[in-house]
Amino acid sequence: MIYSAHFFEHLKYVDATRLLRDCHRVLKPGGLFRACLPNFKRMFDAYLREDWDYFNLANICDLLPEVEPGTETLVDIVNYGVYQQGEHKWIMDMEKIGLLLRHIGFGAVAEASFREDVDPVIELRRRYSFYVEAIK
Repeated sequence: MIYSAHFFEHLKYVDATRLLRDCHRVLKPGGLFRACLPNFKRMFDAYLREDWDYFNLANICDLLPEVEPGTETLVDIVNYGVYQQGEHKWIMDMEKIGLLLRHIGFGAVAEASFREDVDPVIELRRRYSFYVEAIK
């Protein structure tokens, strides 16, 4: 098994796809690749619905101290989530990662659920993430 949590979005696209190919190469047949990735689709949906409750685990004043108190908006949280102050290089969703994994040669690729035996039990990660599994 190869497991990744909130890592691929920090790589340039070409480096991320290269690493995904290496993951496929080193796994034995039947081996599992599992990744936990930021769920931007859910974030954007909450933003469009103006759902402040969805973002209640993220304190924008702590995340972006340069935002002046009293000027916080939902878009500040979205900006932080997408860009992470320049650390995120690209975003993906299930469609994109699934297509890449199948293109690389993984057979069964599917969105997965949180697994307490594998994934960090951190509510922030759990709420703002999606999970994918692929079998070589």
